[in-house]
Amino acid sequence: MVPYTPKINFKKKHIILWVPGTNDHAIPAKFIEAVKQMFGDDAEVVMVDYMATQEYAISRPQGVLTLKAALDYIRAHNTGGSKIYLAGLSQGAMVISDIITMPAYSNMVERSVFMGHPGLSTNHFKHDSKVKEFNNPLDIVTFDWAEDGDMFIQKITKFLRGDILAGVSLLGTIVHHPLESLWAGLLYLHRVPFLHFPKFLETDPHDYTASMDDAVSWLRLGINLTLKS
Repeated sequence: MVPYTPKINFKKKHIILWVPGTNDHAIPAKFIEAVKQMFGDDAEVVMVDYMATQEYAISRPQGVLTLKAALDYIRAHNTGGSKIYLAGLSQGAMVISDIITMPAYSNMVERSVFMGHPGLSTNHFKHDSKVKEFNNPLDIVTFDWAEDGDMFIQKITKFLRGDILAGVSLLGTIVHHPLESLWAGLLYLHRVPFLHFPKFLETDPHDYTASMDDAVSWLRLGINLTLKS
């Protein structure tokens, strides 16, 4: 495998790695704009691209490996001491949440920010001074999940690939946890291009464009703009 070598300008004082959500392969313009406003010319936003598909059991680990490779590259080349930040949306938040449980990588990172962090994620950081989650209370994707989220993701992925036994096991989970299964199903469906989720709401609750100023402000200063007087 060819080592992952992202294009990074290490002359910048602040380097922000963006990890996208499902079916996204670009940095949101609003996020770039907010970084420009709050960090000025001393920051660079770098895309950490990976599969980012609905097959989370495969896509998420691949994202973790890609982000680890990016951080390894930074560790080897960041001779000027640039500060490192992580930002991610949806599945990208899950990827980052896996990485920052590893001291070898979390110690490299100044702050991490999540938007639309799925409730299925194994890791949440509600009281961590270096991590902030911005979750819309109407966003079904972020609802708590009582069962083993990773196991449920494995079942869905196997079923989508034609594993009948996984489908039977999945049916058992749906029967015992119907509401949570609905949340998880919407997690898979909300980024399908031909679906418009959900039609009965004026705006998509999984759209975090309006939260990006606050997210970048927290990365820069550890504060939320909406809490300022």
